[in-house]
Amino acid sequence: MIFSRQALSRRREPPPEEPLFDAAFRRRLEQLAIRTRQVLAWQTVGEHRSPRRSPSREFVDFRAYSQGEDLRYLDWNTYARLGELVTRLGEISTELTVHILLDTSASMNWGDPNKLRYAKRLAAALGYITLWHFDRLVVAPFDTGLGEAFGPRQGRGAIAPLFTYLDGLPSGGSTGLERVLATYAQRQQRRAVLLLVSDLLSGEIAPALRPFLERGWEVIVFHTLDPQEVEPTYIGDLRLEDIEGAGAAANLRVVPDEEALAAYRASFDGWLGEVEDYCRGHRIGYLRVLTAWPFESLVLRFLLEGGFLGPRSDRGTNARMMVRS
Repeated sequence: MIFSRQALSRRREPPPEEPLFDAAFRRRLEQLAIRTRQVLAWQTVGEHRSPRRSPSREFVDFRAYSQGEDLRYLDWNTYARLGELVTRLGEISTELTVHILLDTSASMNWGDPNKLRYAKRLAAALGYITLWHFDRLVVAPFDTGLGEAFGPRQGRGAIAPLFTYLDGLPSGGSTGLERVLATYAQRQQRRAVLLLVSDLLSGEIAPALRPFLERGWEVIVFHTLDPQEVEPTYIGDLRLEDIEGAGAAANLRVVPDEEALAAYRASFDGWLGEVEDYCRGHRIGYLRVLTAWPFESLVLRFLLEGGFLGPRSDRGTNARMMVRS
């Protein structure tokens, strides 16, 4: 029995009037951008800089002229000085597509602070950054199946609808991580960036993420946990209720002692290690997020230190290799 899956009188939904975050925090988010190892789309809409070079008036570099290229992009000054035909190169602005898959199962609606509320704030922050930079955003909730998605949407005008959407998302049901993610991957026609926000308490992460890795997606996992799941301190006579279970087996009366708690911690730590090792071995971004962290300070700090976010000016720093047309 995993204690972290249980209610233990700590299931409490936050008041609906509580804002996801304030205007000051939004201004901080506007100075940031989601970092990726590669640019995954080539549309000329977003603010990202593509590693692909193209003839352009926005000069970046030169390359030798190839027969059949547009003569308008020849650099005649270089030809006059050196007698060589070269083409002026510029960068193409590209659009990034970000998919946020948000776990809204019953196990997320637990803890104080509430895990689901915390996950919604994280999704809101990541979605805000995406929309602010005119990239395409999709948010899809899931439990045993996929819920009604937000998007695809683009532009800053979609920020307020995003917050309203996240605020209204219900929770409930068990988690079908592997089946849901496989279904979602099959529906996508183009590779993109997947941001998975979940407690991962049901299903194996390897088969769940494999369809995205096989399609060349960039994947980042935000492992959202309550501190009592990581380091339980329960003592005395307890009734454990599996809030994703059903029937008599969903309730269990226990009196945990130090030996039982030590065994739980060892098992839980082993599971966390397996998840982290898998992500590290498959170049998946991984960040464990504890709901005890002050959201607007520590979470933002860890996102920056982990390289998941960077200053807005850093968008194009990884895209400096010239590619011939």
